[in-house]
Amino acid sequence: MSDAAIPPRLVLVHGTRMDASVWQAYPALLPDAELVPVDLPGHGSRHTEEFSADSALETIRAAVDGRSPGQRVVLAGHSLGGYLAMLYADRHPSALDALVLVGASAEPVGPLAGVYRRFADLLPRVGAERMARASNAVMRRLGAGDQALPGAEGYAALPAAWEMVFEECRASLLEKVECPVFLVNGQFDQMRVHVRRYVEAGHDTRVTTVPRATHLLPMTHPEQLAEVLREALSDTGRQRWQVDFWLDPSCPLTRHTARWLALVDRQVPLEIRWHVMSLAVLNEHRAEDPEGDSEGYLWIPARIAAAVQTTHGSAALGAFYDALWTTPEGRERSSEDTDQEVAEQAGQTEQEATGHDWLAAFHDALERCGLPGSLAEAGTSAEHDEALRASHLAGVGLVDAEVGTPILRLTAPSGTQRAFFGPVLEAVPDEQEALAIWHGLVSLVSAPTFRELKS
Repeated sequence: MSDAAIPPRLVLVHGTRMDASVWQAYPALLPDAELVPVDLPGHGSRHTEEFSADSALETIRAAVDGRSPGQRVVLAGHSLGGYLAMLYADRHPSALDALVLVGASAEPVGPLAGVYRRFADLLPRVGAERMARASNAVMRRLGAGDQALPGAEGYAALPAAWEMVFEECRASLLEKVECPVFLVNGQFDQMRVHVRRYVEAGHDTRVTTVPRATHLLPMTHPEQLAEVLREALSDTGRQRWQVDFWLDPSCPLTRHTARWLALVDRQVPLEIRWHVMSLAVLNEHRAEDPEGDSEGYLWIPARIAAAVQTTHGSAALGAFYDALWTTPEGRERSSEDTDQEVAEQAGQTEQEATGHDWLAAFHDALERCGLPGSLAEAGTSAEHDEALRASHLAGVGLVDAEVGTPILRLTAPSGTQRAFFGPVLEAVPDEQEALAIWHGLVSLVSAPTFRELKS
């Protein structure tokens, strides 16, 4: 593992009757991005499921939240998918790095809405199979290839999907969205009729009109749409806060802070860089160890963390830290876990877990995140002590005091930096409280005269 840049995540949402296969040309056009095309309820692989706005938005939420720490996320939707993407962005205005709306710049009001309502009313009388044959014939004439043409099963979801658009989707959904919004339409697409309203509603909107394209733009003009998606995926669209996080891997309160920051990262674009520090190093010169670690056990996870950071980099340290605090099943470990529980998770007896073989738990955590299990041997070696002390002092030196863990350094998009001890949290907050803590912290450290706060 290395500190190479994480490719941005592009979540792609299809339109009515279509499915994820509509994006099949795009992996080759966007090789530097992680593409996540989804099937909406009532469509594609999920055609037997009932469509609802809540289930569709949950599909998008799961795809967005699947990103890695520090990974940029762009949400792009076509037609129905564009309106759903707008709804998601309205409810999560800080979650995205860019929003791309394709063929979704018309408000469903007036004569246009009347046409679509009559179409939906006609469907039960004509039948899904006949309607699919007629629609697909039109799509062929507009340039769509046979491989992109959907079957009749997607029509079952159409009335509920369109009713959601009629009732909830307006240009005003863009008013709270914080990221750049790209409005992409074909020259001959009827769904761009109100593009001016969407431009005025957003804070940073950019319009692209593809010559001679229709509402089927993603299928007929993939190269032109891919060009816009590349711009949205680039790091120039939205600036990010950088967070340098110094941690002792054994401290449970530091784990609360790390999990808080992960919740913030879902809502605010962050670049998190992990560094090791050590309570053992902090206390080694003191006559009485405030941690009560007379046997020196705290050296072991810190030394392993230093070995990971030195040989594999910051991202690997973050992955090891997560693995260390979670079970193989993904459950968050507690500082109250008993020796027996830890032993069972490592496949050992309790007696083995309290002896030298308890290093197997570190071996397991290393291998679960793709690192060599042999790095666990660094826990009982002084080989990486110099690197451990250097990383520790780099963090402690930022706050001009001998403090504990964690230490954070925030770098604003403007380049301004502030470092501090904490925040120390008694428990992991929910997403709303996590964001409130972040905004409060940013407000404090942004004040030039602010120095310190203690309780």
